[in-house]
Amino acid sequence: MPAIYNERSWAADLIAHLNRLADEQRLNVKRAGGEHTIRDDEGLLFPDVLLFGDEAGQAILQGWEEKSWALPGGPAEERGRVADRRDDWKALAERILQDVDRLLGEGVLRDRTLVDAFSERALIEALFANVPRTAEQLQEAARRDNRFQAKVDLWWSHVEEEHAGEEKLDVLARRSLTGWISKFVFAHVLKTACADARSVESLPEGATAADVQDAFESISQACNFLNIFRAQLGEDRMAGRPWSQIAQVNGFLSEVDLQSVGAEARQGLLRNTVSAAKRKAAGQFTTPPPLARLLVRVAARDRTGVVFDPCCGTGTIPAAAYAEKRDAGQPAREALDTVWASDKFTFPLQAATLALARPEHMGAPLHVFQNDVLDLEVESEVTFHDPSSGDEIQKPLPPADCIVSNLPFVQFEDVEEANPTIERVNERIEALAGEEVRLPGRSDLYAYLPFHLWTLLAEDG
Repeated sequence: MPAIYNERSWAADLIAHLNRLADEQRLNVKRAGGEHTIRDDEGLLFPDVLLFGDEAGQAILQGWEEKSWALPGGPAEERGRVADRRDDWKALAERILQDVDRLLGEGVLRDRTLVDAFSERALIEALFANVPRTAEQLQEAARRDNRFQAKVDLWWSHVEEEHAGEEKLDVLARRSLTGWISKFVFAHVLKTACADARSVESLPEGATAADVQDAFESISQACNFLNIFRAQLGEDRMAGRPWSQIAQVNGFLSEVDLQSVGAEARQGLLRNTVSAAKRKAAGQFTTPPPLARLLVRVAARDRTGVVFDPCCGTGTIPAAAYAEKRDAGQPAREALDTVWASDKFTFPLQAATLALARPEHMGAPLHVFQNDVLDLEVESEVTFHDPSSGDEIQKPLPPADCIVSNLPFVQFEDVEEANPTIERVNERIEALAGEEVRLPGRSDLYAYLPFHLWTLLAEDG
């Protein structure tokens, strides 16, 4: 018996006892788990002990905590007495297990999939309740590091229009939380295809955000997906309660055998969780998925051709293009090879890569890259990473059969500062027109972009 028998020790003993019972009896309950839980300010989002209807931990049946059940003769008044009353709580646990199993057999209780339980709104809401605390941490970091402050100000100058009326550090806090959630969930999905990603299960207790970012960079070197795992502004400043809850999410996912739950369930976990988190961090100019599908259907006459979104944001349009290609019968690898996407900033690229990432794409390069749209030229070299070796590979940007994009809004006062090469567009217009003609000086950025994008199209694009 350990010198200190605490709640965690009791939960471990209870789980071991329930697993022995499940092994010995033919039950709807296949195993127990719950060494890791997720807590918020109101209590537990997942209980200390969970019952599962399968060995993989995909079907969550029922959960409870010690305080929810009464022992014969009343509850133990002191924690130390729990160990002394081992026979009492073991007998009660067996009775509860049999009752739950009966209710499951009668259909009174129904299981919930891991995808449903993990990606439900309550969990995302609890994690994003940490926005004020995270914003305070970012504010303190900016006070102590003027270079960090300058980076934040530069980033905000490009995205402020999308977040009218919001505080910049609140927006950055939401993006940091979204980034970490996306990285952890994707790493656990990826470990089924890349063994090096399993290191996410063995992160040392007490690891800081900076420590974990180093671990993710190692995973990226071995398994690719740099756009997902790369460090984002402010992520390494997270600590305290917000970071603790993110670490709890990782612990919970480490308990589940994702190899056994099936590719569709893994993709559902990734899609639902990241989609819910992305909604929290996206700006007001994001493209609704139904509109993205409509735009692709209208613009892409040949659905097998190259579709390019040079201002892809969080990837809704590239994902719609891929879906349209697959619906048209194009094989998965060919469909993926003919969808290209880029953006000026790294945060959207993480979401855009996640929007295209699927189990069947493991080992295939995703054509998602960082670049300013006004610097793009056909046949210019774009750097990706080989999914198998991690080595850099160069690919020429192909002429696009179709360009579909929700073009960014940058007001005319900021156009020249944000895009120093904008004058080239006026030069191109004059060359095409054969006379001195320019866009009005009060034109916003999206007025310039079609004249540049024209140069990226195939001859009949």
